[in-house]
Amino acid sequence: MNYIGTQNFETKRCFLRRIKLSDYTMMYENWAKYDEVCRYYPFNPVDDIEIYRDKVKHWISNYESGSYFHWVIEWKETGELIGTINLGNVEEACHMCDTCYMLYAVSRILE
Repeated sequence: MNYIGTQNFETKRCFLRRIKLSDYTMMYENWAKYDEVCRYYPFNPVDDIEIYRDKVKHWISNYESGSYFHWVIEWKETGELIGTINLGNVEEACHMCDTCYMLYAVSRILE
């Protein structure tokens, strides 16, 4: 398997891009602190923005490996961050992985 790491993608309405440290505030405000958003994600809502900042720093440091795949989803029209998507449990032998995503208030953005 040839790993290319987290590459940026563009769709008609969104940018899927690497997470930047400056994203942590909007990520926290838009979804990381809400029970209803984090319910099915592998972490509980975060009460302290600085704890979430450290989590984002950790994710960013993983990009160096080339085998880490984690994007923030940015709404083109407004620049608002509406979620994340990542690949996990990569199984090289059978070329499979799990896809996890979190979306926040997409219906609000489409109004």
